[in-house]
Amino acid sequence: MRVIATLLVWLALAFGILAFDRSRLPYNAQGRFFDPTEGIVYHEGGVMAYGALSMIFGLSGMVLAALYFRGRSEP
Repeated sequence: MRVIATLLVWLALAFGILAFDRSRLPYNAQGRFFDPTEGIVYHEGGVMAYGALSMIFGLSGMVLAALYFRGRSEP
């Protein structure tokens, strides 16, 4: 359970960093950003999705970690 909790927290961190990076892009009025070097269009709605995934993974990881440490402290 400890490994799964650690993995979930790392996923939360990765999605949080991705959401932060994408929130700093200069989106146009339609909520799109075109990266000419990659040829990719980023949508502003992705920021909310990545932020939500970060919260879900983070909370799940913390709950699993709390259950793990709670179970360990009992004799």
